[in-house]
Formats: sequence, C-alpha cells, structure tokens
Amino acid sequence: MPHQPSVVRVVRTLGNGRAATAELVDATWEDGSSLRCVEKVFDPGRLTRLIYRIAFAAPFAYQSNRHAILACFYRRRVASQMLAMADSPVQVAEPIYVRYDLPRQSWVLAARWVDGRGPIPDLDQNPGSNGKSENTTSEMTELVAIMRQLEQDLIDCGLSGSGWQVAPKAMVSTANLLISEKQQLSIFRDDADEGIPSKQHVVIDLESGIPAVLVFRYLHIAWRAGSLFPFDDLDAGKLQACVKELRAERKQQDQVDDSVVGDIQQLLEHNRAWKESEIALFRRPWTWLSPRRRNLYSSELRQRWKREGSTDATSQQQLCSSFGFYILFWIAGLMPTRQTAQWMQRMLGRRSQRQRVRRFLRDQPFRKRQMDQYRERKVQQWRDASRLPAAETIKQNEAGVELSTTRFLGNRLLSLTTPAGMHRFLVDPSWRAERAGKLAGLLTNKRYQSIVGRRMFLRTVKKWQDRRWIDPEEAASLKESFHGPEISVYSRGLAMHLAVKTLTPVFAPIKVGGVAVYFSGGSLWHAVAPFVALPIMRTAVTLASVWSNRVANVRHREAFLVGVIPTLGSSAFIVQMWAANQSISALMIREMASRLGRSIPIYGGADSRTEHYCLTAANRIIGAARYVTGTQRVSDSVEASADIAPTNEQTLGSYPMQRDALQRDDSEDSTRAETGPGKKAA
Repeated sequence: MPHQPSVVRVVRTLGNGRAATAELVDATWEDGSSLRCVEKVFDPGRLTRLIYRIAFAAPFAYQSNRHAILACFYRRRVASQMLAMADSPVQVAEPIYVRYDLPRQSWVLAARWVDGRGPIPDLDQNPGSNGKSENTTSEMTELVAIMRQLEQDLIDCGLSGSGWQVAPKAMVSTANLLISEKQQLSIFRDDADEGIPSKQHVVIDLESGIPAVLVFRYLHIAWRAGSLFPFDDLDAGKLQACVKELRAERKQQDQVDDSVVGDIQQLLEHNRAWKESEIALFRRPWTWLSPRRRNLYSSELRQRWKREGSTDATSQQQLCSSFGFYILFWIAGLMPTRQTAQWMQRMLGRRSQRQRVRRFLRDQPFRKRQMDQYRERKVQQWRDASRLPAAETIKQNEAGVELSTTRFLGNRLLSLTTPAGMHRFLVDPSWRAERAGKLAGLLTNKRYQSIVGRRMFLRTVKKWQDRRWIDPEEAASLKESFHGPEISVYSRGLAMHLAVKTLTPVFAPIKVGGVAVYFSGGSLWHAVAPFVALPIMRTAVTLASVWSNRVANVRHREAFLVGVIPTLGSSAFIVQMWAANQSISALMIREMASRLGRSIPIYGGADSRTEHYCLTAANRIIGAARYVTGTQRVSDSVEASADIAPTNEQTLGSYPMQRDALQRDDSEDSTRAETGPGKKAA
C-alpha cells in the first residue's frame, strides 16, 4: 500500500465525472512534507452503479474494492514507465497514493497535478477576425493522431483497458488528455522571444466509469479473453513480453530501470485478485467454482464490511466460522439502496448498533436527540446542495416558525423526487420572490434587460478567453464592439427570450403527457400544443420588441424566423445580431454550439470531439452566411447606447429587487474571479 498522507486539505473541486469527483488538495505527511495533487474520489451516481452491478453483479469496484484501486495505482505507474521506455511523446499523470475516505465510504486515488488545458478548436474562422488563421493544423486533429498511436501502443503492451480511455472513437476520450505548455530556453537573439513554448500531452485519466461497450474493438478483445463486458482489462502475456523487449533494448543502452518489473508484478496480482473477487457471471464462467475465486470473493467481502463499519470483532469471527451467518449477512446487503443495506448489516454485525436501536425504542429523550441530529444532518445536506436557504435552521425558518415534522417530511420527499432548483423554488418564499423579480425585470425593465444581455455576452467572452479559444486582443475587440442601438435592442430581446426559456422545465413533463394522451386516443392538439407554446411566446416577445422599437425601425426578420423553431428558438436574437455585428453574432452562435456539444448525454462533454464537431458545424453555417451576406457589417455607432447603463445603481434605482439580484450576481462573479477558472486534472 502506498504511503498515505496524515492530513488532506481540499482546495477546490475541479469537476465531476460519471464515476468520480476530482478535487485539488494539499496533502501533508507525518514528516512535514507536503504536495499539491489531485484526488479522484470514486463516488459514482446511481446510474453508473446500476450499470456496473448489471455487468458484474458487484458494487462499483473503484469505490469499494481494495484490489481494484491498487490496480489503478500500479496501472498508471506501469503505463507511465512503459511509455517513457518506448520514447512516447505522451506522459501519464503519475499516481502518488491511495486512501480510503471513511465519511464518503469511497476509495481515493491521488495523482500529480497537471496545469494544462484542452485542445483549441479550429480557428480558421475566428469570432473576432474575418480571414484565415495562421494555424494550418488544428490541435484537435493533432491530438486525435497522437491518441490513435497511443491507443495502439497501449494495446500492444497489453493495457487494452487503458487504450479504451484514449481511443478516438470514444468521443469523450479527448478530455482525458491535457496539453501542458512550458517555456523552453531558446538561442538568444535581440529580435527573439525569451522562450519557446513547448506542448506536452499528458494523460490524466486511465480509469473507466462504464464498461467499454461503445467501441466494438474492445468488445472483441474481451470476448477473446472470456468476458462479455470489457472493463479496464489487461493481457498479462503481452504485458510481460513487451516489458521484456523494452528492457532488452534499454540494457543495450545502459538505461535499465528494474522498478517497472516490480510494478508489473503488483499490477498483475491486484488486477487478478480484483477480477476474481467479483461474481461477474459473464467473466470467465469456467472459473466460477474454483477455490481461489471463492476464497478471494469471501475475503474481499469481509474486508469491505469491516472498512464500512458494518461488523465488530465478534461478528468478524462469526463470518469466518459460521457459513449460515455469512449467508444471512450477504443477503442483508442485497437491499435496494446502499443506506438500507448497510443499516441492516450493522444490525446484524454490530452489538452497539443493536443496543442503540433498543435504546431508541425505549428511551424518549434519547430518541428525541437522535431524531434532532438526523434532521440536522439532512437539513445541512440540503443547504449544501442549495435546496434550502443558508439561513434555514433545524428549529426555525426565516419567519421564526418551528420546523415541524410535516415540513421536514415534505422537504425529505422533495429531495428524493425533484431537482435542487425546483425544491428551492417550492419551499423558499424569498427565493421565489427573487426569481419572480428577475423574471419581471427581464420582461418589463429595458435597462435590466440590457444589463443581463450584456453580462451574458461578457461572460461568454471571458470563458472563451480562459479556455484560450480567443486571445486578449480579440476579446478586447469584441467587448469594444458591443455598442450601438441595434445591439442594445437585440441584447434586450435575448434577455426576454431567456425569460421565456425558464419555463422549459415546466413544459417538459407536459410534452410527455401530451404525447401519451395522443397515443392513448386523444386529440393531436394534446401532443402539438405543448411543443408550440414556447415558440408562440417567443414570437409574442419579438412582436413586443418590434412595437417598442418601432420608431428606430430596427430589423427583426431573422428573429421571427428562428424564434418559431422548437428548442433552437432561444437563439433568435443571437442570429438577429448578425444584421448589426457579425463578430458578436458569430461568437454567440459558436457558444451555443459548444453548449450543445457539452450537453449531449454519453457522447458529449467539455473538450470532447462532439463539442468540436458542433463548433465545426457552426463554423460552416457562419461561413455560408458570410458568403451570402458579403463583407462584415459593423454598426457605425462606436459610443455606448444610452439604453446600456454603465452601472447597476444608475440604471436600476427604481427597481430594488433587480438591483439586489444583480449585486448578488456581481459578488458571485468576483468570488469566482478570485478562485480562478477551474482546470482539469488527473
């Protein structure tokens, strides 16, 4: 077991994946040494756990199996060393330690912190420029070529499961590599820069979240090995043969490193123990009844139950000596939810738990204290998830009224059945009033509309600049061009369409119900009406914009045409901005395409090939529009429109609710700015 730190301090959360949460931490050891690294806390959601249980009849391995997490550790070390021995241009974020997080009951893998970024999309049609970019090859094209070679190298070395993590055919795998840029020394010249930036590709994720069933190649590899579902598998024969060949080459160069042999031995041992300690009905079925597999399975179960606190010393002995007690304990773990299963097992395996339950039933003061503590824990969880306001307490709400059992049970039901936003909307009057005030401002207050539209644009520019998709000069040019009466009108229209878009969660279940009513014999209008309701509202908003700006005679034709399109209609005024400033419109169109690529389930995500494909499609649409309309039209006005106020206080003096909301948003923005943009990490 790698040496664990004595203290771990979380700096910030970097991101959430299907199976793990990445956290930037400062780890300190007993000797006083410290290191900043990234911890992957394997705490997957219900869907990921369900998929794994269906495939292998076991809990998610990296969360609960000691051999599995150690296999992760040594797999990274072996992959890193073998790629270095093969002179590969790609590095692997080396593992540092593994530990068990008792409060979250999950294994944690710590790895080197990589300060990097994702690939920059093809910039041949940059939002802030009209001509071709100097870049002749996009970084995504270069990255895919590197990944294709890396995938083949890993498979040839026997690390087929790791090859799946960098397979270009897995559309989200491009997010598993970061581009780290460092300044290298250059030959000194008077007209030369101080250094030349060097790009280094680093693999930050070699652990799967779901079985590799999306690419047939890995299914075929698994079937040949006797397993129906592939999941981070390896070929022991290939791995040992490959390292033997690489060591022979290094020996001739007097560069032999024998540590890789020990790491490979540890990897093979833990990987085999992991695979054989799961029921996995579809993995090597001819070994089901082997004594080794039975012993590994029961041994891993007993260790897991002990780690989770489900047993004491007496029950541990009973599990080893009594087969009947072992079976009863195993059956208790089959409850539908993890919490219920652990409670049942603790009732069987811990005498203190049984005593606590008896006291709970007999002792009223103790029962009251336990119930209050339980409610306090739940309320704190709801606060942390933004389901309740921060001022909520276990005894009183904001009005000073006691938090009744009925109200607590209602919150408990809502926490299980509704998203966090809907839960907060239903139980928090002040939050409802704030949202109602914002909605009213978006529909009626021109100055508030202008500020919201402008803020949305500035946030987009900042995000693109943080991702290095545009440089500071282009960002400044875009900000300076966001002026003029037409831009002001269109930004207000965009804000009003955003107000209409807030009704989407309300209409989503109505759409499903309408379709169900139609197929059960109802009228066609039951299915059609929910789908056309929002386009009708957007058209009404566009008509209101035309009427309020009738004197200025601002063009709205494109907004009418796009606004009637379901789902995409919210981009109506973004497309309409093309008539006033093509650069701004192009940037916002690309941002919408990027959001679409990130939101597609399974195949989408940040820095995925899906996101870049959506951006490429947007580029083609923009290019066609530029070809049709000719040269870029820029508004003649270079002064800020009188409708766009410089400060919130000046523009919203008579609208206190909107002013307070904007001030809270400004404080949140400043907090995010101090924290800095989140970077991806191993």
